[in-house]
Amino acid sequence: MTGMCTDITERRRAEESLRALVGGVVHEIRNPVYGISINLDAMEATFGEEPRYMPFVAALRESAERISSLMNDLKDYGEPRTLNPEPCLLKALLEEAARSCESQAARQQCDLGIHLENPHLVLPLNGRRMHQVFRNLMENALHHSPPGGKVAVRCRRDRREDHEWWIFTVEDQGPGFAPDTQARAFEPFFTRRKGGTGLGLSIVKRVVEEHGGSVELGNRTGGGAIVTVKLPAPRRVATLMQDPDHD
Repeated sequence: MTGMCTDITERRRAEESLRALVGGVVHEIRNPVYGISINLDAMEATFGEEPRYMPFVAALRESAERISSLMNDLKDYGEPRTLNPEPCLLKALLEEAARSCESQAARQQCDLGIHLENPHLVLPLNGRRMHQVFRNLMENALHHSPPGGKVAVRCRRDRREDHEWWIFTVEDQGPGFAPDTQARAFEPFFTRRKGGTGLGLSIVKRVVEEHGGSVELGNRTGGGAIVTVKLPAPRRVATLMQDPDHD
């Protein structure tokens, strides 16, 4: 028992050190990247119409955006593990996450649909962090979907292992998870995607587990991937009642 407590204490200290390191790195890199972006804006305004400069400006812009994306993921990965849950209307949370993916869905000509068993469901969550969970999952599903494909987000209640759960699934029509990818997908910095940071699913897993839930990866029978998020259902499920003033 003593050895187990020591291991937990050492792991927590290591995590705290990692968070401090990540926070420092993000702070030191973010400001120069912002300066690069400002200078790129000036270059585009000055030389953007000249064909000989356009490829270089575009390449620099893409690199700056990739670094910025990595900094955002590192910041999220290094955040302290404090929840401060508040009542969240799941329909609004999922729709907001879907709106964050609208431009990506439009570029790939994909349909992104949300299907809820209870559209008035309210759960105690950290809304900002769970928004990030579902946004990451939607972005991944869209990225792997073929043009004209469909991504479906579903929510239903289920009883498993003598417990009540809310089951969320994000399904796509892409190639699905390869066995080696599925086994390592939650490892920090592991990615097969060009330009990916390899932190998205690590963040998803951590945030969901902080809420007392779990994440599973799988492949659909008819093709495509499915990610299942299980969140514990409170004994008393809150709902928003329909009234003339509430849409």
